[in-house]
Amino acid sequence: MLFLKDAPDFVSGAIVVVSICFFLIIIFLISILRYGEPSVGIVRDITKKLGLHRYRFIIWSFAKIDETIKSLEIIRSKDMVFGTFISSLLIWVSGYLVYLILLTGMGINISIWAVIIGATFVVFASFLFQGFAGLGTLEGSWALAFIALGVPKEMAILSGFGFHIFKILYSVIPGVIAYLILKFKP
Repeated sequence: MLFLKDAPDFVSGAIVVVSICFFLIIIFLISILRYGEPSVGIVRDITKKLGLHRYRFIIWSFAKIDETIKSLEIIRSKDMVFGTFISSLLIWVSGYLVYLILLTGMGINISIWAVIIGATFVVFASFLFQGFAGLGTLEGSWALAFIALGVPKEMAILSGFGFHIFKILYSVIPGVIAYLILKFKP
């Protein structure tokens, strides 16, 4: 299913659920861009009918959605928002491709779909759990995701450390270059 070979059934089932949720979120975001508050009103009504409107996470989510709508009204340029969306999409796609190259370079043969699922799991897990400098959190969630996707345990753990080192270098090297440019700029 979805180009995943030898994935356990629970992973295939989870992929279906996550994919459906992902596409619903994308549709919701596009409807917010197009229609604004009326589309949020429909979701508010659904959460009230399901009795979910009183949970702290739902309240927080609607507060963030309201902030997003207000920010979009301030921008008032759908072209700018669309351009930002396309730029963000290209950044995500290039990130997934880099992770695929990283894994392939470590001798792990895995499909792009498995990389997308595993790396996306790591992103969402990092929202929920945060250790000091991400140590342990990134590696653990990376290993958990890729073990579930059929990568051998040792390789998943080692690739998690490689992933984290890559992420640190990806931030530090451009930061040092920018610092040096700003420091020695006349």
